Amino acid sequence: MDVGHLEQQRMIKLAKRNYWWLGLKENIKKYVQGCIKYQQNKVQHQWKPEELHSLEIPQGLWQKISINIIGPLPRSNRMDAIVVIVDQFTKMI
Repeated sequence: MDVGHLEQQRMIKLAKRNYWWLGLKENIKKYVQGCIKYQQNKVQHQWKPEELHSLEIPQGLWQKISINIIGPLPRSNRMDAIVVIVDQFTKMI
């Protein structure tokens, strides 16, 4: 359900008092979104992206690894998890 911006809702309510046309809500939504003052003053609800940093490249085999544990799984031979170890240099598992 698209609730829309408060200004859009307010403008739709005011327009409906005296006018009606097919596509009224869509026209007002486009108008408000295209308004320069709306664009400059609207509140940003997203975090600003941080600067990206490249990861260190390992110099050799098995110097940097990642470990993932998958589970719990249905038991098999009294085991209920899988451990996955990956070498970051070669991507070997």
